[in-house]
Amino acid sequence: VGAIMGADVVFDAKSRVFYAATTAGDAVALEPAGAVRWTKKIESGVFAPPVLFAGGVAFVAESGDVSAFAADGAALWKKALRGRVRFATPLLVESVVFFGAQNRTLYAIDAGSGNQSWSLKGPDRITVGPVAIPGGIAVSYDDGTITALSRDGKRVLWEKTLPARISATPVAGSGRLAVPLGAR
Repeated sequence: VGAIMGADVVFDAKSRVFYAATTAGDAVALEPAGAVRWTKKIESGVFAPPVLFAGGVAFVAESGDVSAFAADGAALWKKALRGRVRFATPLLVESVVFFGAQNRTLYAIDAGSGNQSWSLKGPDRITVGPVAIPGGIAVSYDDGTITALSRDGKRVLWEKTLPARISATPVAGSGRLAVPLGAR
């Protein structure tokens, strides 16, 4: 099958399939016993976990291309966005896939159609995943800035710049946001 990043496997309990992607650019569906159900070639390597949505699974490639497949492996759609994505976990909220790229852009893609709902350029590259917060999503930039946006991307809810680089995807809960920081 190829090299699969350790945390980048998701399980769909409904179809009883594990989904993963290889660093060489293969999307893979595996039976619980380990047999390969299907393999599909993606434009470039994948370094983030796939995203399950009603009707399929989406893979965000390092190139920024997003490909979606049905449980049987049939191609649903593909969107070429061209913004390098590495280790930034995509987020699904209300049938929209959100992910950030190193070209400083947060993308919102409709999971059902593959159409780009909106995108937003930020102050620095995005190397960690966005997080769902009450009323919106929060995106973290390498310079330590966190911007909370409405889900439609039309309003900035709040913004904060922290004194260090954000080193992993923040975690939201109980009205708070835990933000892992690293050295600048």
